[in-house]
Parts: sequence; structure tokens; C-alpha cells
Amino acid sequence: LLAQEVQPSMDQRVRVTLVTGFLGAGKTTMIRHLLGQQAFGDGVEVVNNDIGPVVAPEMQGQTVYDLGAGCICCDLKDDLVSRLASLLLTSNGKHIVLETTGLATPGPVAAAMLDPKLAKGLVLSSVVTVVDARRVQDQVEREQEDVGSEVVQQLVLADVVVVNKCDG
Repeated sequence: LLAQEVQPSMDQRVRVTLVTGFLGAGKTTMIRHLLGQQAFGDGVEVVNNDIGPVVAPEMQGQTVYDLGAGCICCDLKDDLVSRLASLLLTSNGKHIVLETTGLATPGPVAAAMLDPKLAKGLVLSSVVTVVDARRVQDQVEREQEDVGSEVVQQLVLADVVVVNKCDG
């Protein structure tokens, strides 16, 4: 049974929130906090592609899937599509939070939602980029280096930018 055979109405598609941000920006911490506060509501599942573990004691009842090391925008894209297709078949979840590595560019990850195995069952509801207030300017200014382009793409493709670490 392929995920494309699961054809909920457009209103009932599983929402996907893509959380991205450069290394050390605080993506995992933000997700843990929001899950602990039930900010996503019931029926949320997390697909983690970052290095830090998402699972924490305050996340009772949350399901977390780890895609492991590698980047879902290139190396693990097929694994991402397979995991999401599997979730469509086996889960009763209403919302998926997808955390990328700090070096991922969100464009190819968002484009994966258009895969025929996923498009009828999932909808990308938002791209949230978390930035470190103390480091983002330097990261953007390094545009000539590889690191700059990821940060800029994460910012440009964001629906929401969360400015983190403003207190120091």
C-alpha cells in the first residue's frame, strides 16, 4: 500500500511545520519547549534530522522519529519521503514537526512535500527559522562562504523567524 493511496480531503491533510535554523540557533530547545507546552495540540509527531536528541521528560506521549546523521535536503531525502509516507499510513497524527540539521537548505526539504507519495496526505503549513540573535549577522555576512548561503536561504524561505538568545 503506497502513501499516495491515502487520499484524505484537502482539509484533513496532515500539517507539516518545517523547523530550520543554523547550527546552535536553538531549534531543538524551542521544539522541546513547544511540545512540553502542548503548543501544537494533540496528535503531533516529530521527525528529527538534527544532531541533538529531541526527546525530553516534558514530552510525555510524543512520538519522535530520528532520521540520523546526514542532510535531508540531499543525502537523506529519500529516507525523509519514506518516513513521511510511512507516517501517513500508520499514524493518526494531525501534525508533523520536521526539524532539519543546521546546514540544511529548506527549499529541497519543502519540495519533498510535493512528492506524489506525500502531496495528497501532507501540507507544508509553515517554515520556521530559528536564529541566534548574537550570531546571525555574522553568519549572513559570510555570504561568500558556504555557511552564508544556508543561513540566507533559511531566512528567505521562512514564514516565521524566531529570534532566539536575545538575553545576552
